[in-house]
Amino acid sequence: MKPLCVVDLDGTLLRGNSMKRLMRWLPKALWSGRHPAEALLAIGWISLRGVRLVSHRRMKWHLGTIARRTLAPSDWNRFAKEELLPIVNTEVAAHIESLKEKGAAVCVASAAMSEYVEPLCNILGYDHALSTAQTKRFADYAELRGSSKLLAINKLLATGNYTLTRFLTDHSDDLPTATAYPEATILVNPSEKSAALFAKAGMSRTF
Repeated sequence: MKPLCVVDLDGTLLRGNSMKRLMRWLPKALWSGRHPAEALLAIGWISLRGVRLVSHRRMKWHLGTIARRTLAPSDWNRFAKEELLPIVNTEVAAHIESLKEKGAAVCVASAAMSEYVEPLCNILGYDHALSTAQTKRFADYAELRGSSKLLAINKLLATGNYTLTRFLTDHSDDLPTATAYPEATILVNPSEKSAALFAKAGMSRTF
């Protein structure tokens, strides 16, 4: 079986948060694309989240719904290239490239939106993208985090093509996966809180 490196996106592969980038980029992209009503609608949901009147998950679903109505794949490619590629953690990317040179496959596993995780993976030459898929109904919207991420990774491993040899993450949300694969887990710039939670679970290996 081929070795597999699984890497989280925000705070791990990226030096920053992709959703924050999207919240700034999307209204401008909609406005410049001559969708002023949709741009104002997006600003409305972002504002509601800003004053904590809606959850992050609800705002994210609505932004995804707006984007699905208006944006093309080329827009998402542009977002990945112009907004995300410049904030890739070059040290983490170099580590991943060294694993690729030794024959490893690479999978980004993230709660971020599939619409931009997949084009970013294509740009970077990675093999798989596990991420949050947009749904027609909010009730069906499930972010790929925690135990859901672990299930998705295990489903990929169940194909029999890979064995997980490296798991890179910065956040304690990924404790289910880290606990399942402690020998593969390396922490990348975790916060003090996340580091403490990982240490409590017996994991302190840092990048």
